[in-house]
Amino acid sequence: MKYSIAFLAFLWITTGYSQIRIEREGEHLEEKEKISKATDQSLKAFDYKVSQIAVDIQNTTVREKEHLRIRVDSINNLIETNVLTEERGQTLKSKFAKEASDRIEKEVVRMQDSLTNVVQSRVNYAMKNGEFLKVADTTKRAATIMIGGTYDSHQKKGEHILGERRSNLRVQLMYGISNLATDGAFANSEIRYIPSNFVQFGLHVKTRLLKHSNLLYLRYGIAWEYSNLKPSGHRLFEVQNGQTVLADYDERFTKSRLALGSFQIPIYLEFDFTPKKIDSKTGRAYFLSERSLRLGFGGYVNFGNSSGKQVYRYKDQGTYRVKQRTDLDIDKTRFGVGSYIGYRSWAVQFQYELTPLFKHNTIEQKVWSLGLRVDI
Repeated sequence: MKYSIAFLAFLWITTGYSQIRIEREGEHLEEKEKISKATDQSLKAFDYKVSQIAVDIQNTTVREKEHLRIRVDSINNLIETNVLTEERGQTLKSKFAKEASDRIEKEVVRMQDSLTNVVQSRVNYAMKNGEFLKVADTTKRAATIMIGGTYDSHQKKGEHILGERRSNLRVQLMYGISNLATDGAFANSEIRYIPSNFVQFGLHVKTRLLKHSNLLYLRYGIAWEYSNLKPSGHRLFEVQNGQTVLADYDERFTKSRLALGSFQIPIYLEFDFTPKKIDSKTGRAYFLSERSLRLGFGGYVNFGNSSGKQVYRYKDQGTYRVKQRTDLDIDKTRFGVGSYIGYRSWAVQFQYELTPLFKHNTIEQKVWSLGLRVDI
């Protein structure tokens, strides 16, 4: 490959045109005196053809290098398993390296002929055209050949996705039941279990923490949560003597619920048991998440307000539906813990708030929820 280096250096210089401004010689040129459309198109065509030649050379070299690496790795494996002797292995390595070098050399020679034709065509055009040009903005010169992404890129042009980036954005949707645990007891709640529900929508960033393993991820983001707590019987939340309690009403009062809206900031550690993948062509490892069993443990903080919206119905010569927002002494900032178990995109998640819902109650009532989650 005695002239390959010089040839590639020439390509590097010539392909800088697309980032260089070419103008007619002279100062303060009028619009009619600027570079002609025909010359501009000719320069762009020349730049494209030279760039294409450089790309072909680059792709051929990378392809041959990758094929050679795979063969060498195979030979090393055969030597390690005593299928080949060290001497025989070295002979085969030298043979394959020589073959790859010859193929690259042959491609360079062929491209040199193509480049000669392109340059000759450009010379012929210049001889017919009388414009005298100059190059500006040379300090920002840069080659524009796109070699393509590395193997670790999220996607190669024209190929399927081989792996994920270490950080990815996820959309989360969750729906389930919610309730109040009174002094740590989940049973015998004054809130109905099945009718009380919640919905959550969030955006999360999922980051793989280990460079060579798919096991551990950090998951964090922001979510909006809306819960409905529906008391049993004919009752409504009220503040009495500094305590938020459920007050009893007669049978004319029906279907009450306390609606709680809050923003949540969650942080979870996720264990993803999806095994790493191996590219059959290159033998390299890549990672895809949420293809198998996964577990998550972490915490969150909810930001709301001290009032709650209560919606109820009552009958008095007709049925009335009332929406009422009152200060129920709800703690605005509540911390909680959570965990989930899932398979692929689906998971069952449990949340439990460590901060009581009502700030000054002597009896602690904490919100818990259990829901089905999907990550998109």
